[in-house]
Amino acid sequence: MRAFTAYLNKMQRLTASLLLRALAHGHMTFFEWAIAELSGVPHHRTWLMIHDAGELGLKAIYERAGFRRAAAAFRAGSTPSIPSNSMGPNGIASASSNG
Repeated sequence: MRAFTAYLNKMQRLTASLLLRALAHGHMTFFEWAIAELSGVPHHRTWLMIHDAGELGLKAIYERAGFRRAAAAFRAGSTPSIPSNSMGPNGIASASSNG
């Protein structure tokens, strides 16, 4: 996933629209790696910031990725109501993906 998101970033295809569509379809792992790529923050830290219960981590990582204005939409799209196929930062399934 890292190589794929790096390629998309190099081709300038990691857009807010693509990431919102990924969230809408439940592709949380892709979203996490894409935000990590755009922000320059390691994936395991990005994962923690996205899945943290508070808003500060989300706000910080979205701003760092260049999505300051889209943060509210991403926050709504990454709520637990969307099924997650995400693995934790150490390859362990997150609580939300265990059903």
